Parts: sequence; C-alpha cells; structure tokens
Amino acid sequence: MKPLFAALSVALLLGTSISAQAAEQTTPTDRSIQVYKKADLAEWNRENAAGGQGPLLGSFAFTRHQTADQDAFKEIGWLTLPPGASIGQHKHTGNEDVYIIVSGKG
Repeated sequence: MKPLFAALSVALLLGTSISAQAAEQTTPTDRSIQVYKKADLAEWNRENAAGGQGPLLGSFAFTRHQTADQDAFKEIGWLTLPPGASIGQHKHTGNEDVYIIVSGKG
C-alpha cells in the first residue's frame, strides 16, 4: 500500500503530544498570505496521534497555536501516514477536518 498523503488538514485537533518546533511557534499567522511555499512549511511530527499507531508526519503553513478563536482555519498542512500508521478516534467540537487524499486510501 502506498503512503497516505493528506494535502490539506483543517483544524486537526488531535490532543497528542507535540514533537517538533512548529507546535511551539505562537507567532500569529499573516492572513494576507494565500499561497504557502513548500520551503516555508514548518515540521510538526507526532507519534500515535489521538491514540492511533505509528507516526503522523506533518509540514504546516500554520498550526492551531498560531490562530485565534475567530479564525475559520486552524491548521493548514501536508500530512503523511506511512503504511500501517493510523490516527485514533477522536471528537471534534466546533471544528472539522478536511483531507485531500493524493495517494493511497483513507
């Protein structure tokens, strides 16, 4: 099975431990930006996201730590779930996730 790629993740609220410096970034997001360059994305990888298994590899334009309560989009990122990895079941209150599957299946 090919790796599962999620090109867009909106409000990915997994309640997991943070393992990369992108999550620590709290500088507010510049809302005038409409195109995010791959070279500018910040890494935020997680293990066993929301009780799932294996790594969730992410590169983000911005994360939930850089948004305000009124912002509609809480995160935009490129995510990879390697074969056999999963995200555990979790609830969303006041937000939703959106995924575009580029390769593999969800």
